[in-house]
Amino acid sequence: MKKALTVIACIAFAGTLKAQQPTEVIYTDQRIVQSSTADPASNFTYSRLAWKYNNAEQGYVGFGSNNGTLFLHNGIGNLALGTYGSAKGISFYTLTGEKMWLSPDGMFGIGTNVPETKLDVAGRMRGIGQLFLRSNQTSSTELVLEKPNGAYYSIGCDALSMNFYNHSTGNVFLKADANNNIGIGTSDTYGNKLAVNGSILAEKVKVKLRANWPDYVFEPAYQLPNLQALEAYVRTHKHLPDVPSAREVAEKGLDLGDTQATLLKKIEELTLLLIEQNKKLEDQEKRLKALEKQ
Repeated sequence: MKKALTVIACIAFAGTLKAQQPTEVIYTDQRIVQSSTADPASNFTYSRLAWKYNNAEQGYVGFGSNNGTLFLHNGIGNLALGTYGSAKGISFYTLTGEKMWLSPDGMFGIGTNVPETKLDVAGRMRGIGQLFLRSNQTSSTELVLEKPNGAYYSIGCDALSMNFYNHSTGNVFLKADANNNIGIGTSDTYGNKLAVNGSILAEKVKVKLRANWPDYVFEPAYQLPNLQALEAYVRTHKHLPDVPSAREVAEKGLDLGDTQATLLKKIEELTLLLIEQNKKLEDQEKRLKALEKQ
């Protein structure tokens, strides 16, 4: 073991030693002593090949006490690990086989030795903290989610928006713009916080209005509409006052909250008018009964 380690270390660092013109190379030979404990690796003594420059230790290759760990340290500059040849990569093994692979063209695979991208992972990934995806292009950065049949979705981000793509149809099915407005099925929110091109299915929808709810109709000072004037308005405009026309709805859409408030206002006005008409009818009925007794 010691001899093999010495030969490997000398070959690996021959270029470094020559370039730095070391004044001294020291090999510290310590015997490896194994005890009879359940964890003999923890009782290994340290054995290493060290090199110096200007009488100061600059690096070493060692095998030793930290559960039999193989150490490789360079204190002068970068630590280079490489191969020569156009078709040679670097494999990383454990006892159970090859675990990682660096291809000759710089593709790194974890769990696969045929990486197709700069980082190719076969298996689950877990991250603690932040994951950054940055593009060196001027267009966008994309996170691609590929299905087994080759079709894929992606999340793209550019300077103006974040887009969710379905590449099978070529459509953006969800978009968040620079103003934090969300578009589903449309890329134009028209300034709204949420724009949906299509139907919405929900068990419950709650609209919270900032304006006053039309309970003011029941205040004593509130003026009910005149029925003659209301009749003239309806004949002219073909819709109730304060209610948008069919043309306005077609052009601008329907405000759900405002429409509900307006409809409630009309119902409350109609209720008060009916109460008022009922009082008139009761008064007329009393007069008719009085006339009948005469």
